[in-house]
Amino acid sequence: MNLLKYEWKKLFVRKIFIIVFIGFILLNIGLIAFQYKTDFLDKQLSTAEKYYTLEFTGKITKEKVTKLSTMIEQVSNETNKDYKSGGKEGDIIVLQSIYDDMRSRYTYHQDMQTYLKVLTDNIDYFKNQNVEQQYNTFLYNEYKDRQITTYDYIVGWNQLFHYDKTIILMSFVVIFGVVLMISNERDSHMDVLLKTSIKGRKYFQKIRFVHMISFVLIVVIAFSITELLTFLILYGFHGLFEPLYALKDFYRSSISCNMLQCYFLIVLIRLIIMLLLVQIIQVISKYIPHYILAFFLSALIILGLIVVANDTQVFNPFALLQESQLFIEKDCIQIGPLCMFTYQWLMLIGVGYNLILAIMSLIGKEGVSYET
Repeated sequence: MNLLKYEWKKLFVRKIFIIVFIGFILLNIGLIAFQYKTDFLDKQLSTAEKYYTLEFTGKITKEKVTKLSTMIEQVSNETNKDYKSGGKEGDIIVLQSIYDDMRSRYTYHQDMQTYLKVLTDNIDYFKNQNVEQQYNTFLYNEYKDRQITTYDYIVGWNQLFHYDKTIILMSFVVIFGVVLMISNERDSHMDVLLKTSIKGRKYFQKIRFVHMISFVLIVVIAFSITELLTFLILYGFHGLFEPLYALKDFYRSSISCNMLQCYFLIVLIRLIIMLLLVQIIQVISKYIPHYILAFFLSALIILGLIVVANDTQVFNPFALLQESQLFIEKDCIQIGPLCMFTYQWLMLIGVGYNLILAIMSLIGKEGVSYET
């Protein structure tokens, strides 16, 4: 326990980490607020959109769809009305957008049944080709129970799932924290213990590993909670339990869950990626004598893996940096009888790489230099 406290002190002994940690969280909140302000440049139009959407929130019925269609006709024919957007054209645009969105949700189950019919035909057609048949069967089982029965204001969720600044800022804080830990370890001469005491080295390695996991966990949770709360406060606490595929971009999403569940999955993806970042640096610093050289080599490897992530995502877990964009895809990875969506496969190999790196960091020699 004392060594674990020591590990945390290695971070917080320097105020620079606290400044960077809190500063980047506040920066992220500021960037989200700026995006919100940009989204609502036309305040009257945005207010009208929210007003009419909330008016039709709830169970989707044929009567609601018809009522919305009638309202569009009425607004088109009326004059001198108290328009929510400040003008007739604005109200018509808003109402037409809501009508199209509600109608697509109302007919979603029917559209999905048509798609399922195509998959069923494919299953019969490829009955002698196991790979194709398994692929179509997998898709059929994923989509067969999908339907959208309610309507809600989910603009904020759409913006949240397309927001990509958090993962960048989070990565910087995690890498910065690891560099500080390695630097402080050298400055406090803890590396002498790692070189001279086998018993002390093994115990310290375990403590450092626990600290690494807890450090990443705290950073990921802190950034994710502030991100989620900021979006919900700005855009409203709406649509938490709406299905992800209610969003237009996720119409044929590879995951069947609600908005909140999807966000929890994104947090898990971030945890896998951040642990991978830390462990790459830890393992390389273990075998490279000079921590500065180890850090730059780690940064070079990580940067290279990120750059080629899209082209090598079959075995490159850094493709997980795309976060929710992976859920838009419905491509499958098939290994023998096992069929998985891309995001599932990437999470699996991400966990696998983390386990391998964890074993490497807990065994073998220490390479941290104690030379002056």
